[in-house]
Amino acid sequence: MKNRLSLLLVAGAIALPAVAADAPKMEWSLYGTLVTELNSVKVTGSTDDTRDLDSRNRFSCATSNVGFKGSMQATSDIKVIWQVESSVGVDGDAPSTWAGRNTGLGLETKFGTILAGYWDTPYKDVVMKMGPMPASLASDVSIITTPGFRTIGTVSATKPAGNSGDAIFNRRQGNSVQYWSPAFQGFQAKLMYSMNEGKAANNAANPSINPTLLSGTVSYSNKALGLTVLYGYEQHNDYFGLNAMMNDATALSAGSTSSKDTGHLLAVYYALPTKTRICGVVEQLKYTVDGATSGNSEYKRTAWYLIASQEIDAHKVWAGFGMAGKGTLTNAAGAEVTTSSEFGAKQYTLGYAYNLTKGVSLFANVFGVINDENATYSPMPPVGGGAAGASTNVYQNGDTKGFGGGLLYKF
Repeated sequence: MKNRLSLLLVAGAIALPAVAADAPKMEWSLYGTLVTELNSVKVTGSTDDTRDLDSRNRFSCATSNVGFKGSMQATSDIKVIWQVESSVGVDGDAPSTWAGRNTGLGLETKFGTILAGYWDTPYKDVVMKMGPMPASLASDVSIITTPGFRTIGTVSATKPAGNSGDAIFNRRQGNSVQYWSPAFQGFQAKLMYSMNEGKAANNAANPSINPTLLSGTVSYSNKALGLTVLYGYEQHNDYFGLNAMMNDATALSAGSTSSKDTGHLLAVYYALPTKTRICGVVEQLKYTVDGATSGNSEYKRTAWYLIASQEIDAHKVWAGFGMAGKGTLTNAAGAEVTTSSEFGAKQYTLGYAYNLTKGVSLFANVFGVINDENATYSPMPPVGGGAAGASTNVYQNGDTKGFGGGLLYKF
């Protein structure tokens, strides 16, 4: 009996390496970005001076997050990929939400990657990569992907929410499926579609609303030249962005039966051998509705932004400037509105960072947004906060000015 047991143990020891060798190859890693940003901000020059906001100090945590990601080699040609990313409210104000950031499950093959989940749209990803630091700071561009009009600067959603976030093109979108093509001769395409789970019942009291979102980019990258060019397009059907945009306390449109909101952007990133990086973007946003009973049927505006950074050993400096056009309003009767249409803005930023060691930087910045007579653009987060960053506290013609700095740790 003893000899038989010994033989079984020896056979098992020999068989175990064979079983392990046949097991699928699995990998995973922990990663994250933690930011503590302290700054002083104020709003002055509002058309109604009682709506100005006195200088106040604040603490924010930008895009602080911790995540897990991994893969499993299911077959020789197919890899299962997954990621679970959570927001981290270092400041105690922002939510610490499990799986509240880019989270998904997909397949990676030689023909490309398919990913389902809750993820930044390809359109948003273009702008996110413009910043000089690997996190979204208060000084980063905030006049792109938003029309102003007291809208939220960024939004995470699975369908229309019935608030100002429905007008935003800086989105992390749920109920979505993405396809990322393989890179070929420097070219790559990314496409996202978000399902119509918010579709309404079809009856006389509640007309059929069919909200969907389509987002995509086409890019060309040449590492030898340090050049990347991207074109992005995003379309929101029945998100009613025009109804969500507020001029003072009045929505730009009301009573609409359907809507189509579109964004086009063209971006260029250029990295020189001197460790100089230049990024520029031009964008057009257009919001249209059908069946408006009051207000307007269309708003269209163009904006641009340019930012340049320079690394010198452990030091980095940067400067950015951009403008959002005043835009064009068309009323429900189809006539262009020529009065009270100064809805443009300017944004600027100056910054410095010192790299203590790999992944750890101290930084300081100066930033601001200068609004036209009737505009309400704001940095993100705006002075006074607001739900999900809604700039309800920035009044027409109010200019935001701020300065500060902080610590960034990326691992």
